[in-house]
Amino acid sequence: MPDRIFACKIDSQAQGEEEGMIDWRQGYDFGIRHEPIDTPESIRAFCLAYLRRMHLNFGCFDFILTPDGRYVFLECNPNGQWLWIEKETGLPISEAIAEVLMQADRRQLAYNNNSCY
Repeated sequence: MPDRIFACKIDSQAQGEEEGMIDWRQGYDFGIRHEPIDTPESIRAFCLAYLRRMHLNFGCFDFILTPDGRYVFLECNPNGQWLWIEKETGLPISEAIAEVLMQADRRQLAYNNNSCY
């Protein structure tokens, strides 16, 4: 499986307190921004190692970026929602998931065709 990572910054701290700064979900009514970002290699390595260790093929990770540039891990949701991020940013998440599923299907077909019955 390819190790694909799609990262998005939700700029809640640019919002007012009642407009998404504290709870970014409130920001939808006030134009909160979503922006694709490059993932630092250390965070990428952390996420991929986490998925391997937990035997997961997929996970939605939440981090906070501190004012001094440190990433603070909050959680990994193995059933996380992602389509809204794709819609907000144009990141090809559904395409990547479909590719992985099709590869798994091909591997299963090859396995079934080569099995002894």
